[in-house]
Amino acid sequence: MGQRSNCVSSDECTNQIVQGGLCVRHGAKVKVKRCSSEGCTNHVVKGGVCVKHGAKVECKKCSSEGCTNIVQNGGVCIRHGAKVKYKKCSSEGCTNLAQKGGVCKRHGAKVKYKKCSSEGCTNLARKGGVCRRHGAKVEKKKCSSEGCTNRAQSGGVCRRHGAKTKICSSAGCTHQVIKGGVCVRHGAKTKICSSAGCTNKSKRGGVCWRHGPSRTPCDGSTAFGSEYEKTTATVTLPHQRTAGASDEVSAKIPGEVVICQEIVEV
Repeated sequence: MGQRSNCVSSDECTNQIVQGGLCVRHGAKVKVKRCSSEGCTNHVVKGGVCVKHGAKVECKKCSSEGCTNIVQNGGVCIRHGAKVKYKKCSSEGCTNLAQKGGVCKRHGAKVKYKKCSSEGCTNLARKGGVCRRHGAKVEKKKCSSEGCTNRAQSGGVCRRHGAKTKICSSAGCTHQVIKGGVCVRHGAKTKICSSAGCTNKSKRGGVCWRHGPSRTPCDGSTAFGSEYEKTTATVTLPHQRTAGASDEVSAKIPGEVVICQEIVEV
């Protein structure tokens, strides 16, 4: 066999030449057959259609008894010992997986996600081109233990039926690990919502659920300063009032109330 030629775009590129001395990543144009289904831009897999529109692809199953996972390496799946090497982010000191261009999302990889096709919705498409709010049905795996309806956590079972979860490494602590091998109580640092005065945990985009991630243009609200925000103002409980606020409330309450009743003689 002849030696494989590498892309000539740079010394660092080890991809195979496809056309004009270049690989696909560095400009080689390759004509790919598209799915014959109307409006579909997916690649043809078999029989002129993509997997979504009926192409049946037989994948090798893991050789471990009773396992239905797809083979990754050595005839077994990852769960049963297949070792798969993933590219790490090329940024110094970063251990995240490379997404695009050799870097992770944190260090500049731009990954495009399909948005929900419903008009005005910016949620991510889950199934059938729509989000869960607009009809995407996403089935979550249930615990395989008979009669249990909990979600499967690990190994096809829930925590109650044997799913192993990492426990905080601090002596005597049984809380779940959050970051760095410890729980929040023993030093795991979690991001706080960037909204002024809010102490909730940040969920997405630097804010908590209340200040952004769960809101979309579909419900007529925005992350900050909307009518929704005005109608969901925080209710201040008596023990949360400041000294100034307590004085103002006290000033509005009269010190003595006299009830008068008019007596009419018949």
